[in-house]
Parts: sequence; C-alpha cells; structure tokens
Amino acid sequence: LLGAGLGVWLGTATMEAWGWRVPFLLGGVFGVILLVLRRRLTETEVFRREVRPRARRGSLRQLIGAHRRQVVLAVMFVAGLGVIGGTWSTAVPAMGHRLIGSQTMFWVVVCVTGSVILLQVPLGLLADRVEPGRFLIVSSVVFAAVGSYAYLTVQDSFASLAFTYSTGVIFLGCVTMVLPKMLSRIFPPQIRGLGIGLPHASTTALLGGAGPLLAAYSDDRGASGWFIAAVMAAVLLVWPATLWERRLFRAQPAPGGDPVPEPAVARPVG
Repeated sequence: LLGAGLGVWLGTATMEAWGWRVPFLLGGVFGVILLVLRRRLTETEVFRREVRPRARRGSLRQLIGAHRRQVVLAVMFVAGLGVIGGTWSTAVPAMGHRLIGSQTMFWVVVCVTGSVILLQVPLGLLADRVEPGRFLIVSSVVFAAVGSYAYLTVQDSFASLAFTYSTGVIFLGCVTMVLPKMLSRIFPPQIRGLGIGLPHASTTALLGGAGPLLAAYSDDRGASGWFIAAVMAAVLLVWPATLWERRLFRAQPAPGGDPVPEPAVARPVG
C-alpha cells in the first residue's frame, strides 16, 4: 500500500530516483520497534519450567549430534516455503512490473494481500479442524497444480496477475498458519529456538535468495517450465516430511499444554 501510494504521489521518475528508499527506511524503524517489543515479551511456562533452570542450554553440537532427523525434517518443511516466498514476493511482481507497469502491479499486491488477510481466520479454523499435517499436504498439492498453471500462463492483465500472485500468497498463508506448530513439536524445549531458527533461516536464505535469480535466468532462456517444476518439487517435500514426522514422533502434551516430541516405539499387544 505504501509503494502504491508513493507511486501515485511522487510519480514514476521520482519513485525510481529516490522514492523507493522510503519503504526501506520505514522498515528499519519498525524493525527497531519490533526488537524492543520482543525483548519485553515474557517467556512461555514450559521455557521457564524446563529450560531456564538448566545450567547449560541447547548447543549447535547437541543439535547436529542428537537431533539430526529433526533438522532434516525442518529443512524439508521449510524448503517450499522459502522458494515460494522468494519467487512470489520478487519474481512474480517483477513480471507484473514488466507486463502492466509498476503502479498497476502495486495495486495487484494491495488487493491480493488485503483479501488474503481476510481469509486467514477461516483458513486457520479449517486447519485446526482437519489437522495441521493433513491441511499442509492438501494445500501443497493443490498449489503445486494451480500455482504452476498460473505462473506459466500469466498474461498482461490485472486479473491474470492477481490470480497468479494470489495462488502463491494464499499458499504462504496456509503454510505459515500451521508450520510453527509442526516445527515446535519435533524439538524439545531446550533446543527449540536453535532447532527451528537455524534450519529455517539457512534454507530460506539459500532457496529464497536464489529463487528470483533462477526465475530470471530460466525465463531469459525459455526454461520457465523447468524452473517451476523444480520449485514445486521443493513444495511437495512437505508430503513425505509430514508422513515421516508422524511416524517418528508422537506429540504428547506436557503439563501446561506444551507438546513434547517423543520417538514412536512399538507397543506390545495384550
């Protein structure tokens, strides 16, 4: 919304000269505000009970040594999120700027994002009803089909770009609604921050950062189909990851309601 408003107010020439820096400056201000707010948040009950009394906290050596399977699972879960985040937040708007102009594409982003915000609550309620893992699998399979078609058939019109952009944004919304819950239950409390943060950040930086570059490279060489096939392969990694997570871990609620992962074990019958 800020980009669209500045474009109308400043005009294309001024926007390209220096106006594009304004949102980044404001983003820096909001970053400081969020840091202050984060430092004032209270820790959860399970952290105060199980982690704070420990003389030693979780370490990188402990993460790699004792929780390798969880790290691999986290990478599989995050791979699709990272590459779609990089592609749909950068490459698709860049296509729109080229096809219909910057101002119109800004308004596409505003309209789609505003609509998806309204969908967050009903989609979240649906995810709780059908179970997060099943919701994530269905969302990924549907997006792999619809998103591929939208990306490869995008046209120079508001409706076509809105449809293409909305497929990725809705998918990102579906994933970010359930993924924190799924990642948090595969790591014990003492290693949870590092266990989620390191694989998530590394995978997002690698795939999300390379996504726009590879999209532009493949588009210049007429190989967009191969690119989007690779992207959707990363998206569909959540399917085996979800099945693997269900097989390896059984999430049991601890006192206070926080799930503690426990490896699945065979139980005798009778």
